[in-house]
Amino acid sequence: MRMLCAFALHLVPFCVLLQIKFSKMKPVLWFVLLYITSTPLGTAIGIAVHDSYNENARGTLIITGVLEAFSGGILIYDGLVNLLAVHFRLAAFSEASFKFKLAQYLAVWSGAGVMAYIGRYA
Repeated sequence: MRMLCAFALHLVPFCVLLQIKFSKMKPVLWFVLLYITSTPLGTAIGIAVHDSYNENARGTLIITGVLEAFSGGILIYDGLVNLLAVHFRLAAFSEASFKFKLAQYLAVWSGAGVMAYIGRYA
């Protein structure tokens, strides 16, 4: 049942992309096919290697650390470049008062501090 749900949820982007007009549809269809099969395929691989998985092995720890660092880097980049940089370049922000800008900067840094605290001690 989970496999059916995962496959059905991954079909939604496929249906949305079919409604968009692209000049070349074949590359889009390949990417959509890759996207909708990635979760079920990853689930199947995880089930297959579950018995032979040793979470304390040196290689497992290295791979897990590298993948988690890579994921964290992507999240930091996305947050800084795609969200904060765009927000701080908006006309509404640049025309705001100094107190309003200071409050927004303090909110961003206090949020980062809370997330760092949670990440460290949770």
